[in-house]
Amino acid sequence: MIVDGHVHLSDDPEPARGWPPFTADDLIAIMDEELPVPDGPRVIDRAAVMPMLGPTQRADLSFREQHRPVIEAVRKYPDRLVGTSILIWVSMPVWRNCAVWLPRTGSAW
Repeated sequence: MIVDGHVHLSDDPEPARGWPPFTADDLIAIMDEELPVPDGPRVIDRAAVMPMLGPTQRADLSFREQHRPVIEAVRKYPDRLVGTSILIWVSMPVWRNCAVWLPRTGSAW
């Protein structure tokens, strides 16, 4: 099994870096391209996804809003993608939301 352990997703351009959107559909298309590895071509089986940094630095967004592209991606591709999170100290108000929201999703700290 080949796993990509660090992928950032966003439905919008990344304001912090000026990167274009990179969606779950974009990622799955790349994951399905065959890689030249020993024992023959293989695809990337799974990936750990997280939001782009820009939204996670916004204190005016809830944890759920900051991580919306990840939540939607994991729901769309549950057998391929695993969601992770980013918590930026600058946006400390999200901690209150995490304490309420994370247990509801079955996520662990």
